[in-house]
Amino acid sequence: MNENEDFPRSLEEIRTIVRESLPEKYDRMANTWTHISGGCETGSTWRRSIEAFEGLGFVQKGINPVVQEKVDLSVNILGTKWELPIGIAPMSGVIASVCKNTFGEMATAVGNKNIAASVGYPAGPEIHKKMVETGAAVFRIVKPIKDIEKIKEALKSAQEAGCFAAGIDTDSVAGLKAGDNVNYKDTCDPISMDVLKEIRESIEIPFIIKGVLSEEDARASMELGADAIVVSTHGGSALDYSPSSLEVLPDIVRVVDHKMKVLFDSGIRRGSDIVKALALGADAVLIGRMALWGLVLGQAKGLEWILELLADEMRRILVLLGAEKIGDLDRKALVPLNHIGDRILKP
Repeated sequence: MNENEDFPRSLEEIRTIVRESLPEKYDRMANTWTHISGGCETGSTWRRSIEAFEGLGFVQKGINPVVQEKVDLSVNILGTKWELPIGIAPMSGVIASVCKNTFGEMATAVGNKNIAASVGYPAGPEIHKKMVETGAAVFRIVKPIKDIEKIKEALKSAQEAGCFAAGIDTDSVAGLKAGDNVNYKDTCDPISMDVLKEIRESIEIPFIIKGVLSEEDARASMELGADAIVVSTHGGSALDYSPSSLEVLPDIVRVVDHKMKVLFDSGIRRGSDIVKALALGADAVLIGRMALWGLVLGQAKGLEWILELLADEMRRILVLLGAEKIGDLDRKALVPLNHIGDRILKP
């Protein structure tokens, strides 16, 4: 029996526990972190992230030789092997008190599960340095702050600390909004292609652009020398009335054409969501809210439990799709369930 079996298996039950357990200081964020509401302004983009997943179903192939115990969920991302196609999305000091030693517990969990975690801005270099020292695979994402030299310093610090990759989330250039509350609006600025190239050339480790939602930004990311992009709406907090990450993923994957790694972020709630993103061409996904659920539930062990539940769901789905490994998945495994699915799976 798994040592974590004293945790609930029901993700809905876990969500309720997390909502009731979050410290009072997080009341304003609690609904967002537990998928009750979210996003900026009207919340349209946040809602679309959920609706897009609902628009896709699976093509069941029950007559096949795939055995669940032999399903291989591992992927190779930027020179690191992940035993699951799941990484932890970049988060910052705002989550520091969800449990004791939040980032240390996160590092322990990802190290034990052999995946990767990331650290966001404005979390300081001492955090990713300590995480790397545990043996965890870590990458750093910084905001497009106005001081370009400070961006370079932050990325170089990540490289020197042993992070396997680093990058910048370009969707924060106008700040991020939770409802009508704007964060980082006086901190961040748009960055030109020339400056982004200069930033990329300041480090030798793989470079990531996070917040790509258009073919144009995907092409620009390749041009400036990025090694990976993250297709992400930043949980709906960047731009209201934006298409969801899932809706734009197929076109971006076609543009990239295996020249960069494509990571997927925003709206993931189940293993089925992960399989859908992978079938549409993502190389791996990042989870933020669900990682927080695990940390609140039981620190490192709680996060490991969430990852196990997602992995169990994925393995079961892959068996029913006749896929023995992630590379066996493609869009033929999916079927449209409504007009959103029709648009996502258009030829």
